[in-house]
Amino acid sequence: MQASIASMNPSPNLYLIGPMGAGKTSIGRHLADQFSLPFIDLDHALEERHGIGIPLMFELEGEAAFRRRESAMLGELVKQDGVVLSTGGGAVLDADNRRQLSSHGFVVWLDVDVISFVFLSASFCNARRPSSLTDTSESFSRGRIKSTYS
Repeated sequence: MQASIASMNPSPNLYLIGPMGAGKTSIGRHLADQFSLPFIDLDHALEERHGIGIPLMFELEGEAAFRRRESAMLGELVKQDGVVLSTGGGAVLDADNRRQLSSHGFVVWLDVDVISFVFLSASFCNARRPSSLTDTSESFSRGRIKSTYS
């Protein structure tokens, strides 16, 4: 039996938000398949449109310029009906982006616990992720995690 997004919410769109490594893309693909909807990853759409990776966008133009590009792309994508969209981890830092998402679809926050986030962030510290998005993981040392949970 095929699931129907209409039975969950009258909104035709499902938006996945949350921190890097929470599974937005993986879960988004699965949900899109279950609901027979197209899947869009905001980061991948940006890379495809501009022909360069996000880390290079950050390096060449800085985070502020990247966030403007991200907001513009999000503004285009939320106008589509019947999609599952995963955002980049930082997309929801902008209040206008949050308003766009909530006014055009059903928003789902995917969360991850601190320990998983630290280890997932460390695994993403490569050419795929801009350093300004992964620097937060450096603030968590194993000692701090250990003392928090002992």
